[in-house]
Amino acid sequence: MNPETHHRRQEAAPAPMSGLRLNTLRRTTARALLGVGVISLFQFLLVWFVRGAVVLPLLIAALVTLVGVAGILRRWRFAPSVGALVALAPVVTVLAIPLAGSTLLHPTANLAFFGILLVQFACALIALVGGATAVIQNTQGREQPSSRWLSPFLSGVLGLVLGMLLLAGIVSANPPSTVASTATNGMPTVHIAGSTFLTNVVLVPKGESLVLVEDDSVEHIIQNGTWTPSGLPHPQTEPGAPLVHSLDLKGGSLHIGPFTIAGVFHLYCTIHQGMSLTVVVQ
Repeated sequence: MNPETHHRRQEAAPAPMSGLRLNTLRRTTARALLGVGVISLFQFLLVWFVRGAVVLPLLIAALVTLVGVAGILRRWRFAPSVGALVALAPVVTVLAIPLAGSTLLHPTANLAFFGILLVQFACALIALVGGATAVIQNTQGREQPSSRWLSPFLSGVLGLVLGMLLLAGIVSANPPSTVASTATNGMPTVHIAGSTFLTNVVLVPKGESLVLVEDDSVEHIIQNGTWTPSGLPHPQTEPGAPLVHSLDLKGGSLHIGPFTIAGVFHLYCTIHQGMSLTVVVQ
């Protein structure tokens, strides 16, 4: 082999870790990963400022995701494959939070949080599919046009997100105001999901008790009173109401009563702002 041929082969050989063209597929993957990372960081800051709790897994997932974005933009060869795996980290972290799982099962309980989770999972799906496709292209050693399937795929994900948000918004605008269900012993039952009562008004026959059933493991402190329209707690025990003081509910059920006097009574959760229940006894 002469020196000129050897020099040409060295020029033609691809760089082991960089030099990949930043095509549409990789740009889309980077943008989706960026969305996942920004939302994860927002969730971390929100929990920190509102609840005063530092959820380190959320922060770590956000930082790792942003590192994956930097790797794709710097055209590291293995960045798409790492990005596809990194996209799953925030999703797994968020699902480990009881309130997140409850919100996905009951979107109307917290429509804003449901929308954030939906966008985050959509970005994760796009990053996962885009990263996996880029890995396949790297393995085959050639880039294939992605415009034929990428645009319909993105349109489908967008349509799915908008459709679910629209449906959840319609249901949330018309919340149920009657008894959610009836226990086997005939007592009125109200279910709790996330940070809300699934029905805001319940009818209780005079002399009966009320059953509160939590569908997840989010902690609630129930007592007499309500939240004011301005968002302030207003503890108050109406005459004739059963005394309910700081009852801890974290999974399972809770019996309140009996309600021996007809009237209108109020219960609220001291932890979650706006979580109030009106009990009408007749």
